[in-house]
Amino acid sequence: MMAFGIGTNMEEADAGNVRGMQIPVCCDCWFTRDGKGMPRLIKFQDDQEQIHTVSEIQVLYQEQKRYCGLPSVEYACRIVDGGRQKDVKLMFWPQEQKWSMVISTPPGTVACEQ
Repeated sequence: MMAFGIGTNMEEADAGNVRGMQIPVCCDCWFTRDGKGMPRLIKFQDDQEQIHTVSEIQVLYQEQKRYCGLPSVEYACRIVDGGRQKDVKLMFWPQEQKWSMVISTPPGTVACEQ
């Protein structure tokens, strides 16, 4: 079992599938001495292959979960991209050392890919 921060048992129930559309992102994340991550900047590519850089990130909360059996750290964030405020989730997948951004999709839509 992988160690995962303070006071969280990753053997807890699986959260099922990730709900929403996952977009791979590059993330600059600063970690406190206690291991708490603080995303500071993300970069991602849109459908038109434009690169977006987002440095206005407000982390609302952070929690550790399992999706489809894989451990993750989920950051609920409010970002400003292109002058528009958006609520997104930044997901860190420690086994793969990868980040993704989850954007909400209409009810009933499920995405479980990374």
